[in-house]
Amino acid sequence: MHLRSDVYTKTDVGNPTSQNAQLQTSGMYFSMTTRNYWTLSAGDYYILYFNFPLRNNGLISNGCTSITGSSVYGDAYYHQNLWIIVCAVTTSNITVPSAGGNVTTQNLRISGFYTPFYYLKSSEQVITTFCYLYSSKITGIGYISDGYPN
Repeated sequence: MHLRSDVYTKTDVGNPTSQNAQLQTSGMYFSMTTRNYWTLSAGDYYILYFNFPLRNNGLISNGCTSITGSSVYGDAYYHQNLWIIVCAVTTSNITVPSAGGNVTTQNLRISGFYTPFYYLKSSEQVITTFCYLYSSKITGIGYISDGYPN
């Protein structure tokens, strides 16, 4: 899946974790290092494609924040049937930090996550991300190679 043909691809670690290590827990935070090429601004999108079913559907207003929750980046849209979360960046003054190279600091937290009800196979642990810069019509694809942990 490509949002546009002018695509930049990056394979890296994303340090994905959830707030609670317990299975089948709702309302958790999902945290990660974004690994996008550019800082995202209002009007841009950050999309996460999971290889396991999401158990939430709908809008979490102000659901995309900094790790501490003190800076709101935008709204989180959960698409249960597509296994994706879309972070629609809505804040003009605060942007999602770009994190590349060997950065291990998480910089994005998504609220309303529902942890899986079973331990993931290795193929299910890989997360694919898309950052779409609306203003320049550029797409960046990220393959989070360390996977979402069990």
